[in-house]
Amino acid sequence: MQIETAAVSRSDAYRPEVDGLRAIAVCAVILYHADPSLLPGGLAGVDVFFVISGYLITGKILGDIDRGTFSLAGFWTRRLRRIVPALLVVLLVCALAAFLLLPPDELAQFGMALVASVLPVSNIYLHYQPGG
Repeated sequence: MQIETAAVSRSDAYRPEVDGLRAIAVCAVILYHADPSLLPGGLAGVDVFFVISGYLITGKILGDIDRGTFSLAGFWTRRLRRIVPALLVVLLVCALAAFLLLPPDELAQFGMALVASVLPVSNIYLHYQPGG
């Protein structure tokens, strides 16, 4: 049990090398979206990012459990406080750009995708779109 506790304590500390790996993963995805021929396997960056994030989140949960302070409600509250502000800014900027740049039929499609994003079902919605 002592080995597990030591591992949890280490994972609670800030790890700059982990941020570097996440940055590389994000850059791979951006390059892929810019031009798939630049990095054909770039979408693997999504998987890498999620694995690293899962590692960090699990370490935080295990640390909270070890200290006796874990709460599922607290976990979800922290996640929402961290993710929702950035999500709203991105959606607002994208909506403004879409309003200024897209023709009406594409703007309507964008609006549906925006609603799906707010209701966390965008992957499902986009999967069933033509070309999805």
